[in-house]
Amino acid sequence: MRTKLRKVVRGKVKVGEALSKHTSFGIGGAADFWIEPVDFEDLANLMAFLREEKLPWIILGNGTNVLVRDTGFRGVVVNLKNLASLSVEGNSVIAGAGVPLQKILEETANSELEGFEFTAGIPGTIGGAVATNAGGKDGEIGDVIEEVSILNYCSLPPETIIVGVKIGLRKGKRENIRKKTVEILKYRKLTQPLNFPSAGCIFKNPHGKSAGELIESTGLAGTRVGDAEISTKHANFIINRGEAKAEEVITLMEMVEQEIFARFGIKLKREVKVIGD
Repeated sequence: MRTKLRKVVRGKVKVGEALSKHTSFGIGGAADFWIEPVDFEDLANLMAFLREEKLPWIILGNGTNVLVRDTGFRGVVVNLKNLASLSVEGNSVIAGAGVPLQKILEETANSELEGFEFTAGIPGTIGGAVATNAGGKDGEIGDVIEEVSILNYCSLPPETIIVGVKIGLRKGKRENIRKKTVEILKYRKLTQPLNFPSAGCIFKNPHGKSAGELIESTGLAGTRVGDAEISTKHANFIINRGEAKAEEVITLMEMVEQEIFARFGIKLKREVKVIGD
């Protein structure tokens, strides 16, 4: 299969790549194959091949908002880092799926376009951010997206890959944009455990409520299983204190889910996607 893939793909093909190197959690076993297509055509050829061979696959950007199991992923992990075109057209930004949010934020500030400051400190790529509607109290990606470009290679069932986006912003002043960006970064540093690896918020906020505050009220903050710990700084974060295992994180997630349901009758929805068998 490695030989076949290298004939199909012009980009990098790695075998047995440790996914812990590619996730913000720093957790996870190896993937059978790690592939970095060099452009859209390379990606389209790869996906056609994977469909023909019936090989399992996932898209992984900067590896935020994901938890890879300790057994890794039996299949192909596709990384879109090379889909990294970035341009400004009037009040819009056109970006490939692999462009980091922070690079786009810097470009918008330089172009005096405001409305993207809410992404300050979010470590993902624009493709992943659109797929999960990333954001926070200051805004969400869905608020500023005008168009999404996708690769749809299979209609039954529908499987689409985000390859690019068009972001609609508005004219502003560079100094105001940078001031707001700094304020948001300071707030994140003050309220989030940024000095430890994590996957960001573990659970979505229930309607009208804060998942972090609910978890805090149960007294579970500080609970630790192995090197995985529910943060005392923000209870909706689970942090990796060193050599945490995926199963330790999952144990804490399930503990929180059970306690919140028992106390409040609320079924928390996970923000973090678990990858692997």
